[in-house]
Amino acid sequence: MFRNMFTAYSNGLDMKVINLIGEGDSIAAEARSQATTKSGKIYENEYFILFKIRDGKIASAREYTDPMHVQETFG
Repeated sequence: MFRNMFTAYSNGLDMKVINLIGEGDSIAAEARSQATTKSGKIYENEYFILFKIRDGKIASAREYTDPMHVQETFG
């Protein structure tokens, strides 16, 4: 599904960071995406991503989004 999703955009995926909050070794990010598929469908989703930082680098990331919208848009 995800492989199909990334090749289905007509002009790529626009991601915007809405908010960042950091404390200790954690950074929380709120983001929104927008794209148009090659078939003309609009894809817009919202994300929450929790990053863990170790030695100045991203050690892990956990993403929360609406997978049903992905399925509805890309099948």
